[in-house]
Amino acid sequence: MFDIGTSELLIIGIVVLLAVGPKDLPVFLRTVGKYVGAIKKQAGEFRQHFDEALRETELDQLRKDVSGLKTDVEKTVRDATRDIESDVIEAQNAIKADNKPSSANGTSATKMSSANGNNETTDPDAGTSRDPLALETAEDLAGALTPPSVDAASGTDPETAPANVEKTNA
Repeated sequence: MFDIGTSELLIIGIVVLLAVGPKDLPVFLRTVGKYVGAIKKQAGEFRQHFDEALRETELDQLRKDVSGLKTDVEKTVRDATRDIESDVIEAQNAIKADNKPSSANGTSATKMSSANGNNETTDPDAGTSRDPLALETAEDLAGALTPPSVDAASGTDPETAPANVEKTNA
């Protein structure tokens, strides 16, 4: 720190010994040691406060970054939700438009009204009926758009899929 060599320390020691005297030298060195200790203690406290202020500044910057990231993610999620909702509504409208009567007598080949007058679409291949106007969730929409000949769980056609054949040892 002060770049003091051995010869310089020897000269300082001789000057102190002559100025203070051999009798008061231990008392003088104790006093100097106390002052040096107090200075080191204050320097340590200053460094600690400085490091703490630096950490707080870094934490504040980190908090700002995290809050900015949070708002970006929230905005992205809101935009994606709006897009999905508009796509679902658009798909529901397309399903409604596809299920309207298109022939001259007002009946469609895929839409049959039951005896009680409900609005169900009957799929002649699958034998299931669904109400396309009652689609409320994305799963309902996916179920309505899945072709009846495709197994919804596996995504395969049950008619063309190989059957599970158990082999038995004779």
